[in-house]
Amino acid sequence: MLTADLYILRRIFGPLLATVLIALLILLLERMLRLLDLAFNSSNALTILFKMLGNLVPHYMGMALPVAFFVGILVAFNRMSKDSELDVFQAAGIGLARAWRPVLLLAIVLSLLSFLVTGYLQPLGRYAYRSLVSFVTQSSITAGLEAGAFVHVNDMTILVSRMAGDRQQFENIFIHKTEEDGATVDFTARGAALARVGQSDTGAPVISLADGIRVTTPQDGSPAVLTFEQLQTPLGRKDTGFRSRGDDERELTFDELLSALMTPWPGISDDEVSAEFHGRLVRVLSVLFLPCLAIPLSISGGRNRRSSGIAVGLIILIAYNDLLQFGGTHTELGNVSASLGIWLPFGVFAAGSTILFYRASFRIWEDPLGRINPGLDRLGGFVIALLARARRSS
Repeated sequence: MLTADLYILRRIFGPLLATVLIALLILLLERMLRLLDLAFNSSNALTILFKMLGNLVPHYMGMALPVAFFVGILVAFNRMSKDSELDVFQAAGIGLARAWRPVLLLAIVLSLLSFLVTGYLQPLGRYAYRSLVSFVTQSSITAGLEAGAFVHVNDMTILVSRMAGDRQQFENIFIHKTEEDGATVDFTARGAALARVGQSDTGAPVISLADGIRVTTPQDGSPAVLTFEQLQTPLGRKDTGFRSRGDDERELTFDELLSALMTPWPGISDDEVSAEFHGRLVRVLSVLFLPCLAIPLSISGGRNRRSSGIAVGLIILIAYNDLLQFGGTHTELGNVSASLGIWLPFGVFAAGSTILFYRASFRIWEDPLGRINPGLDRLGGFVIALLARARRSS
């Protein structure tokens, strides 16, 4: 039996690892292209870029791991079914229920890994990534500018109509700043250039404005207008470090979310904490039921249906994920409870997967004459159809 278990696990590991690596590579490359402009104008650009990508790995790993596990089971059992290896197992007394045991053991291991990734590595990595983005933006504030778009950086909003390729020269620039005393300062200028000589005494980069107007509006008092030909102003305040972790519920670990469920967390509503905690927990538990769904899809029906098992399975997973997101959003808004918005879709998914697995392994729908009971036969299909319809309606 141990030999058969190891053989099944080896069959699964190949597609699983390949899917994880391919998914991470595609997702990280896509994000890297978006981060290049942000990190390019800063010192140690490559080091910062790879740090950013490294902090994104837990986020993408949490997305890729369940899908890779699902695909690994589908591919492995599909091949064993087509090669008649499952028939050999059956003849040796190893049915699907027995072949499912090593897969379940792997599911338990991966669910624990998913708990570690989503519960701790993801929130810490998310905060570290945002901290690096803030640091790079402060160090090279022009890297995030886009012509014709408002860009918000801490206490400042910038709009430029045109910029040079080196992002050092600008035309028709607007800057809105909020000072530490609460006063607001608005600049408009026909031209601007990033100062190349030193920085301001605040430690922030300096921009040189030409042919413009400055309007200073104190909290109590009338605005003061100044017309200038040349004026330099710092872009932002001195860097005092990034904010503390915990302003976003997605930055909280499982322990912190559990604590926030009992004691209100500053700046985060109870509904947001509930949606995040239950959403993560449900996604971890869903890994345990992936084998129950994947195995029937990989071996049921004829050869053509087997070949479409991956497509059908991925559609079901996408529909299920969209249902969880939809329910999580309404739970976060306080429209529904977590039991209805998050746990109900999980219950339908778990029950449907279990029914399909028992149908494939034990044939409990067959009557004594070997005919399929029509009512019970439609039950498993109804659960899957319900998921598909919810996917279309959302």
